[in-house]
Amino acid sequence: MKRGKNILILEDEELLREELKRLVEKSEPDCMVLETGDIKEAYQMAKEHAIDLFLLDIILNPFCKGKREGLIFAENIRKIEEYEVTPIVFITSIAYYEKQAFHNIHCYDYLLKPIEEETAIEIFQRLLKNRRKRQTEYDERYIEFVDHGVIFPIRIKEIDFIEYAQRKLYVYTRGKKYSFKNITLSECIERMKGSSIIQIHKSILVNARKIITYDSVNRIIQIEIEAEKRILDVGQKYKENIKGFIRDDTDNSGDYL
Repeated sequence: MKRGKNILILEDEELLREELKRLVEKSEPDCMVLETGDIKEAYQMAKEHAIDLFLLDIILNPFCKGKREGLIFAENIRKIEEYEVTPIVFITSIAYYEKQAFHNIHCYDYLLKPIEEETAIEIFQRLLKNRRKRQTEYDERYIEFVDHGVIFPIRIKEIDFIEYAQRKLYVYTRGKKYSFKNITLSECIERMKGSSIIQIHKSILVNARKIITYDSVNRIIQIEIEAEKRILDVGQKYKENIKGFIRDDTDNSGDYL
């Protein structure tokens, strides 16, 4: 099953945002594009999704001299462990900021306005091609859960799904079920960013690699747990998380994305 990539566009010009989205989708057809012109919303998107590539306008409001919101956003993103080396491409019409961007924030490239399609596509394809390898490596890591002073290290790739109910976190793995009291679902999401674990419901996380089908009409997914199959509900708020993880290459019924 193919895991799509998540790209975040922070750009206040709506027409340019749409153009960047078109070029990204042309470069990476299975990706999910998150777009906004608001910094606070961009922070929230980066918190809720594992971003593979940031496209950031350096100056979001050209009428406010000296304000470089895109650079500030990038500086703060680099302070988050998960995003220390995530590719950042700056969108700018002012060449002056290029040196600062490369040296201080370690951006991977930049695009000058007006955007040249061929240049943009080459950059996007080059920066996105190695994400799958990084994610696979992350899935090999262990997450430590603690219960009554006992540490339970669980490899991420062995997790089938996670459910929070009655103030307990239930972790389902290959043939086993664990319960933990001292960790919330939000804390669990934060610790597993960058992996194949995605949120599909306010109380459920699932290993996207285990998804077999997604019925977008009834908002349910079917996952495979060993030799068994299990049906899980998908919350309206979280259905976008599944797009990009599902590839319509096994069925023509229309239930897949």
